[in-house]
Amino acid sequence: MLDECAPGHEVVPKLHRYWVKYSGKIYRGMPKGPGQATEYRAKRARVQIQLSKVKAMVAHLDISEECAKKHFPDLKLPVVPRE
Repeated sequence: MLDECAPGHEVVPKLHRYWVKYSGKIYRGMPKGPGQATEYRAKRARVQIQLSKVKAMVAHLDISEECAKKHFPDLKLPVVPRE
């Protein structure tokens, strides 16, 4: 989603979270995934991210709601016309 909706973004891995940098702002709340995963599980498991985290990131980084909804159809965002 970030490749299409936030071109030029940067993802910085930290200890427990990813920092997402885009358009001069940083979203520091994207979790890396489930804790205490074994090496085998970490390779096979897909990380599940709560839609509330995606919604918060979209709002904080001013990512287009329409573009985000293409990738996350269940995402409930208010579509407000941008000025």
